[in-house]
Amino acid sequence: GEERGLRAQEPPRLAPPPVARAVRALDAIGEVTAPVRALMLVDTSWSMRRRVPGTSGSRAALVGRLVREGIGALPGGSSAGIWRFADGLDGERPYREVLEIGPITGRSAKIRAASGDLAIDVGGRTRLRESVLAAYRAAASHASAAEPGLVVLITDGGADSGSLGLDGLVAALEEEFDRKRPVAVAAVGFGPDADRAELTRIAAATGGRAYLAGTVSRARQAVRDAVTRRPCAVECRD
Repeated sequence: GEERGLRAQEPPRLAPPPVARAVRALDAIGEVTAPVRALMLVDTSWSMRRRVPGTSGSRAALVGRLVREGIGALPGGSSAGIWRFADGLDGERPYREVLEIGPITGRSAKIRAASGDLAIDVGGRTRLRESVLAAYRAAASHASAAEPGLVVLITDGGADSGSLGLDGLVAALEEEFDRKRPVAVAAVGFGPDADRAELTRIAAATGGRAYLAGTVSRARQAVRDAVTRRPCAVECRD
């Protein structure tokens, strides 16, 4: 039932990020038409096996399609990569690269295959915070003022089983922000377990946007919005 899937009605909008921090990221990242280096960070923990109400597919299968669509909507000249995260994916690391960051042009077959693989071997506990920080650092290593970084986090929530606390993650994101290698985190949560407050704080730490999508159509809109709109200076509006 809907208690295990996406909600029929959209929840309230998320609170805006602090103005000063959002303006800082806004200045650094610039117009949405400029190319970016995007890293899609996808939750593949056990809860992603659940079926999406009204469909025959799992949450993981849906997210795979959303990732493919999101990459396709990036500004021309952009690069993209895909990571998945869950406990025990790569030894002690709770995340694994599925597709390295590289030009979108000429890689449509690889992008399709990698996004499809997100629905395979789904399981494990959620270790979101450690994965976000690692993805942020990876994106920053590829970013520049001319081609900023973007981490698009997609998760259905659930308890974080890792050792890194939310305060520690937020502090690290704020401390490591570099105007010469700007990176924004856009956080997309869906399903009843998505942690609205946590996603808001994570995104706000980089001046990025946070979304809580209660329906499939809203989830699709949120991912597209995350890759086509620059950070909001005062308030994120639909």
